[in-house]
Amino acid sequence: MPSSWRWAVPVGRRPVPPAPGAVAQERGIPVNPLKPANCGFDVRWTEHFRARFAGHPLKAVVLSFTDSQAHAFHQQGEFIVTDTGVEGSLIYACSALLRDEIATSAQAIIHLDLTPGWTHARLVERLSRPRGSKSLSSHLERSVGLKGVKAGLLWEFVPKPISPNLPG
Repeated sequence: MPSSWRWAVPVGRRPVPPAPGAVAQERGIPVNPLKPANCGFDVRWTEHFRARFAGHPLKAVVLSFTDSQAHAFHQQGEFIVTDTGVEGSLIYACSALLRDEIATSAQAIIHLDLTPGWTHARLVERLSRPRGSKSLSSHLERSVGLKGVKAGLLWEFVPKPISPNLPG
């Protein structure tokens, strides 16, 4: 074993390994710094949304994201709404792109399709049906199946002056 791979160990202490990539760098090999992977991301939820939906899974959604370099991600899956943001398999699959965009632009905006498999025309047709005396929440659930955390996300991000004017 080359001597550069050894380190002194004071008696009674655990050995401290060299920093990742230190040996390679000592030998003149360029090393990129490690970056977080498979990580969750913070979202500024309202207190109402956080209290009601933290810990709830978002199942069967499509996440789309295109960064400022035109790298695109589009995948169906699921993730969890947490107290501070989002995490889970679908978020982890996109995390490198999101992480790099945040490092470049200080933010990343994802797009979620809450009703994958539904065309825009079908959604408009179903949402345009008269709702009668039903609440808008009830209409969303009965016409297109939006309920729970999916409906909560809609209310969280649709601008308030627009949301009361949804079709129906």
